[in-house]
Amino acid sequence: MTTTVPPDDDPGGIEVQAVSSLDPYGDGAENDELVPLLVDGDPETAWRTERYPDGLAAVKQGVGV
Repeated sequence: MTTTVPPDDDPGGIEVQAVSSLDPYGDGAENDELVPLLVDGDPETAWRTERYPDGLAAVKQGVGV
């Protein structure tokens, strides 16, 4: 006999274990002190990259978390 468990209507979210910035083509720092704000649960807080002058897209391939 096989028992079937009904699906959970609200499986919930995932728990973030760690978060860090990624700046492979730069100095390795992209406002690292702000990265935890991405997962603090507060919609009023945010992470942002450093400011870059126009034309940098031609030499810098990107940043992220």
